[in-house]
Amino acid sequence: MDQPPEPTNPLDRIRVVLVQPKQPGNIGSGCRAMKNFGLSRLYLVNPSDHTSGEARQMAHGSGDILYSATVFQTLEEALHGVSLTVGTSHRTRRNFDLFYGPSEIAQKLLSIPQNGEAALVFGREEAGLTNDEIKLCQIISRIPSAVKYPSLNLSQAVLIHGYELYRAAESPPEIPRLEPAPFQAIESMYTHIDTT
Repeated sequence: MDQPPEPTNPLDRIRVVLVQPKQPGNIGSGCRAMKNFGLSRLYLVNPSDHTSGEARQMAHGSGDILYSATVFQTLEEALHGVSLTVGTSHRTRRNFDLFYGPSEIAQKLLSIPQNGEAALVFGREEAGLTNDEIKLCQIISRIPSAVKYPSLNLSQAVLIHGYELYRAAESPPEIPRLEPAPFQAIESMYTHIDTT
């Protein structure tokens, strides 16, 4: 599978995962937002044509991210090898009542051990992440916004999280000397707990 790059830049250990993005323009805009703030690892789950003209046009200056995106069929595949997964959602969900803002999330993502990887997961434009997809995440992020219309465009959400990650990476938190558990081991533990 995909090997993490050398951990010189802490942002290089963070995957941006877009789940079933429908609009190629949103994928391209997401790439541009990533490039603005030093993120480079784009993972796509069942995307629309992510190299279409609309995607290329909106990715102005960030074609390297667009063309190097890794495509997967399932979110589980995209999270293979990750030790911390953050899901994003603006909806209140039963059994998911603890949310963190983007600045808190940035600190948590940058605090993973140097040999670990993290993922920031964004859902579909019209419906976000499903509850089953949220269950694959250890932490949930919500961007504070006006109550009357809390939903942001996909690339706007990527931009806001990217900005906070970039700011936090300028003076990163101290990284613990731990061996992070990969996504598969965490999911295996949850499955064992459920069956027990």
